[in-house]
Amino acid sequence: MPKLISRYLVVVELTILFALVFQCNVLRGVDAEWFRTHQADSEAIVLSGIYHKKETGSSDIPLGFYNYGEGDWVTRVFDHFKADSFNGLAYGEYNSQYGLQGRLFSVIYTTLRTTSRELLESFNSVISGLIFALLVVWARDHYGRAEAIVFAVGVITSTWLIVVSRNLYWVSWTWFLPMLVNGLLLLNRPISPKRWKLVYVAAAVTLLVKSLCGYEYLTSIVIMAMVPVVICLLEQGESWFESAKHIALVGLSSITGFGIALLMHASARAPNLIEGLSLIKQDALRRTMGLDGDPSALQHRGKILIRYIFEWDKPAIAYINLPMWLVLLFAASSAVLLITRRVIPPEIHRWEK
Repeated sequence: MPKLISRYLVVVELTILFALVFQCNVLRGVDAEWFRTHQADSEAIVLSGIYHKKETGSSDIPLGFYNYGEGDWVTRVFDHFKADSFNGLAYGEYNSQYGLQGRLFSVIYTTLRTTSRELLESFNSVISGLIFALLVVWARDHYGRAEAIVFAVGVITSTWLIVVSRNLYWVSWTWFLPMLVNGLLLLNRPISPKRWKLVYVAAAVTLLVKSLCGYEYLTSIVIMAMVPVVICLLEQGESWFESAKHIALVGLSSITGFGIALLMHASARAPNLIEGLSLIKQDALRRTMGLDGDPSALQHRGKILIRYIFEWDKPAIAYINLPMWLVLLFAASSAVLLITRRVIPPEIHRWEK
């Protein structure tokens, strides 16, 4: 019981720390201007959408833009949202995704009757903080205290987590939810067939939630969700056949979640499903044809990779400006070392104790 209480206290303390870092940049890990302005236009889409939903009573996709014309339209959206009035400006729907985050924040907005953007953002910060706190405890229980400390330090010094975690549009906690749920379900060994079925269902549900909030980074998110699965299979010494079966079923479940989200999006986007899917296909082609509309996508994919790895213009880690390729090399090396540790430490804690 004392160990269980201690674990819960650690979760609470880390949740508070991470939430303060995400919401207020309390450790000054990123530049104040970057923290203030990063993806502010995306947040304006959510705020405009939930206000429009309140005014009209319904909205198929509660994300959109109020037309301000030229100038700093983002600041105007923030100001008008705070004043709870958009003065009858023309509204345009943003329909590139289903907009689950708009629906979620609409509920909070109307329930609390708040016009505070910061209060809505704090929901994301706390949920993100809780998910990372649980992941840190999972790392401690699965690998050890040193690895958990490194993970926690990585969270509070990740500049990109700091600037995006409170954002109303990105709801970045949905990116890590699949990995967390799989990790918790597979923590206690041995894994029964019934538990594996829960993993399959969880993969579908968590990928559905993520996809309903947008399709960005899905490949990386599925790979992250697979990490606890692969680690579990290695540590249990499963056969190649069993390992391939579980990985395939988790992957298929993830695709199922994505497919359901796609159908829901198509239904909300157009009067009939076929037309909705056609519109989504057009958006996908437009967004994947390369930079500046150039159809030579292969060439531009290479340029994008080079930019991400060797020409990144923002520090990836707070307080020190390491090149991105070095950060990625360290992350890859750490992943390989952790995965090759195939035996669970004898001092591993179990959640039920």
